[in-house]
Amino acid sequence: MKKRIDEISMLKGVGILSVMICHMATVAGLAMPGVISNSLMIPMMILFYMLSGYTSSEKSNAPNQITKRTGRILIPYYQYAIPMLIVLAVIYLVIEKKTLAWYADGSLGLLFQLQSFHTFDPLTQGVHPMFYSVLIGWFLFQMAVSNLIFIPLQYALKGKKSLWKLVAAVILLLMGAGLYMLNLQGLNGEFFPPVCKIFILPNIPGIAGLMMIGNYVASLSLFDFDTYSVKRKALSLISLPILITFILTDDHIYDFPIGKWASYGGLSYIAAPIAGLALIIILGILCNQIKRLSVIKKIFIHLGDNSMDYLMVHLFVGFLTAYISGFWVNYLTDPKPDYDTTSKVLHFAILMISILIVSYAVVKLKQLRAARRSTEG
Repeated sequence: MKKRIDEISMLKGVGILSVMICHMATVAGLAMPGVISNSLMIPMMILFYMLSGYTSSEKSNAPNQITKRTGRILIPYYQYAIPMLIVLAVIYLVIEKKTLAWYADGSLGLLFQLQSFHTFDPLTQGVHPMFYSVLIGWFLFQMAVSNLIFIPLQYALKGKKSLWKLVAAVILLLMGAGLYMLNLQGLNGEFFPPVCKIFILPNIPGIAGLMMIGNYVASLSLFDFDTYSVKRKALSLISLPILITFILTDDHIYDFPIGKWASYGGLSYIAAPIAGLALIIILGILCNQIKRLSVIKKIFIHLGDNSMDYLMVHLFVGFLTAYISGFWVNYLTDPKPDYDTTSKVLHFAILMISILIVSYAVVKLKQLRAARRSTEG
């Protein structure tokens, strides 16, 4: 059984805070330099994939573990997606007078991450506007699908030398690179238009490979930062140039968090775990230092332990703000012109404060309910 490591929760907290800042800056109309955006977004996804593998346990059998991990991902998603459907019904059916068929198509997109499944309203073209309200949550579905590869492999290798996990991870990453070089990441757009983000084929084994590496390093005490020697820190930072290259050369193709660099995208399936480890080690060392400040430590642990709630609430608040502000759909590629930087910064600040307050209230409410159930039980 893995002991709890404060830095792991803090790393998740740093990751979710970075994602919120990047998304809400976009919604507020603040243009972020590509290097900053790439630093806050794509590597943080890799970090979450690897930490997911690190924290994966083998307490129950594989089917139960798949069910448990899938529920941990999808239940919070639907807890927020269903109320969002109610809000969207008011906006689109009552205010904008859209047809029920149009709304039904959008509901399929929201509930099952289907980008353009125009079943009830075939005349609708392109990406359904309602789909953008859940775009931020697409990687959750890819992680859920990747678990179908990762967890059976994890149990198949249980009791064997940990090196076999590394071998399995390399094979999975090479599979992802091969599928990317075959251009199979385009299948969802060319041959299966209803399927959007879930089954980007190269990323399925790629994400499973990242989780397997996270699971492998769990047995190496690599993330036990309290006993991490200066020498081992220095050796680990050799991977820093890979991380920097990964960030600077990223063309920020949002669909493919692992495969990038155009025709050289397959190489990033090999660079991604190195970059991810570098990011975890660098941020982990930083968290190890700042955890001496009790208040900051508590804040980041709270964010990390409740990262799913913060992810979903910021998705919900971000959508409403985008709609109310007049951005919506177009705000992703062509934001409404607003040259008043002060108002954008104020908008961003209001967004972040609102998200943090609402998320904190949601988390506390859940904790109170759990405590009440425990008492009644």
